[in-house]
Amino acid sequence: MLNHLKYMAKHSGIYMIGNVSSKLIGLILLPLYTSMIRISDYGFYSLFDVSIQFCQGFLHLGLPNALFRWMNLEEGEQDKKAVFFTAYTFTALIVILVTLPLYFFSGYLARGIFSNPAMGIYFKFSAAIITLSVLNMIPLFTLRVREKSVYYVIVAVLKFAVQLLVTVLMIVRYEKGILGIFWGQLMGEALTFFLMLPFVWSQMSFRFLPVTLKEMIRFGFPLSFSGLASRVLNIGDRYILGFLTTLEMVGAYDIGYRIANAVDIILIRSFNNAYQQMIWKHVRAANIRRIIRKFLNYFLFVFLWIILAVSVFSYDLVNLMTVTYDEYLAASIIIPTILLALVIRGMGFIFKQTLQMASKTAMIAYITLGSAVLNIGLNFLMIPRWGMQGAALATLLSFLFSSGISAWLSEKYFETHYEWLNMGKLFLSAALIYISIQCLPALSLLSAILAKLILLSLFPLLLYLFRFYEFREIDTLKKMLRNKSRKKM
Repeated sequence: MLNHLKYMAKHSGIYMIGNVSSKLIGLILLPLYTSMIRISDYGFYSLFDVSIQFCQGFLHLGLPNALFRWMNLEEGEQDKKAVFFTAYTFTALIVILVTLPLYFFSGYLARGIFSNPAMGIYFKFSAAIITLSVLNMIPLFTLRVREKSVYYVIVAVLKFAVQLLVTVLMIVRYEKGILGIFWGQLMGEALTFFLMLPFVWSQMSFRFLPVTLKEMIRFGFPLSFSGLASRVLNIGDRYILGFLTTLEMVGAYDIGYRIANAVDIILIRSFNNAYQQMIWKHVRAANIRRIIRKFLNYFLFVFLWIILAVSVFSYDLVNLMTVTYDEYLAASIIIPTILLALVIRGMGFIFKQTLQMASKTAMIAYITLGSAVLNIGLNFLMIPRWGMQGAALATLLSFLFSSGISAWLSEKYFETHYEWLNMGKLFLSAALIYISIQCLPALSLLSAILAKLILLSLFPLLLYLFRFYEFREIDTLKKMLRNKSRKKM
C-alpha cells in the first residue's frame, strides 16, 4: 500500500505541474482582467468560454478515456499504435466536420444571436480553439498511458508560457480586451499541437481498426455524453445566471468559481489523473478493493483539510486576486460552497472509476445526465431567490446526488465496501472546525489569522480522538518518524 501511495504522490505532483501550467492562466491574470476589462465584458467572455468547454467535453466521443483501457489491455506494441492511429484519425474527422461550419457560418450565427455580424470573430476563434484542443487530447492522454511525464510537463509549461505572454501582450499592448484572451488560448493550443507532432508520428501504426473503434466508442461514448452532462453541472449555471440576472453577476460568479476551482485544478484533478493511471495499472490486483477504499479515505483527509483552509480565508483571497474590489468582493461568498461541491465531485470520480472497471459506463452517463437535469431545475429555482449563492448551492446538491448514486452502484456492481463510518468522521471533524472558526469573536488581523491556523491544525488530532486511523497506519507513521530522527542523529 505504501508503494501505491508513493506512486500516487510522484505522479500527482507531475500532473499537478501540468494542470497548473495549463489551467491557471485565468486565475493568475485576474488582477489584469479586473483592471482592464469591464465586468460585463468578462461575463460575456465567460459565456463563450463555457461554450468552448462544452464542445471540448463532447467531440472526442470518450476515446481518450477508452485509450486507458485498450492501451493497457493490448500487449503488442504495434497493436497499441494501431489503437492510437484509429482513435486519433477518427477524432480528427469528427471535430473538423463540426467546427468547419462553425467557422464559415460565424457571421450568420453572430447576426442571429447578437444582431451584430462583427461578433463573428468570437465564433471563428472558438472554432479554431475547439479543433486544436480536441486534437491535442488523444496524444496528451497517451503520454499519461505511456508514463512519459517529463514530455507531458514540458509541453504543458511551454503552452502556459506562450498563452500567458500572448494574453498579456494582446490586452496590455494592443488593448484587445477579451479578444486578447482568445488569442492567448489559440496560440497555446497551436503550440501544443506542433510540439506533440513528433510523438503523434512515433505512436502511429497506419492500420485502421474499425471493430476496435466500434468497441471503443461503445465504451467511451457514454463517458463523452457523461462529460457533456458534467459540463452542465460544472459550468452550465453561467448560462442560467446570464438569463436570469446580469452579465455583471455572471462575471463575479465566474471569478469566485475560478478561485475555488484552483484547488480542483492544482490538486484534485492531479490526484484523479494519477489515481486513474494507477488503478488501471493494478486492475487485476487481488487487493484492488482495499486499495480503492483506502485511497478514498486519504483523498478526503487531504482535501477536506485543504478546503477548510481556503474557505476560512476566502474573502482575503478575493481581495488579493482582484483590483476593483467594490465589484468583485461579492464573489467570496460562493467559494466555501463550491469547494465542498468540488471535493464531493472528486469522490464521485473514484466511485465512477469502479463502474468503468465493471464495464458499466452507460450508467455513468445516466447518472450524470440525471444530475445535469436536476442542476438545471435547481438553478432556476434557487437563483431568483439567492442569486450567486443559489447557483453554488445547486451545484453542491447536484454533485451530492451524482456521487451518492455512483457510490450505491459501485457497491452493487463492484462490491467495494467503502468505509462509510470513517468518511462520516472526516466530514464531522471538518464541520466542527469550520463552525468553530466562524464563531470566533472579532479579533485583530494577526490574532484572527493565528486563531484560524491553530483551529485548522486540530483537524488530524480530532480524527485521532474519533479513532479514524487504523493501528497499522499509526505504526507506519511512528516508524517513519523514527527513521527520520535516526537520520538526523
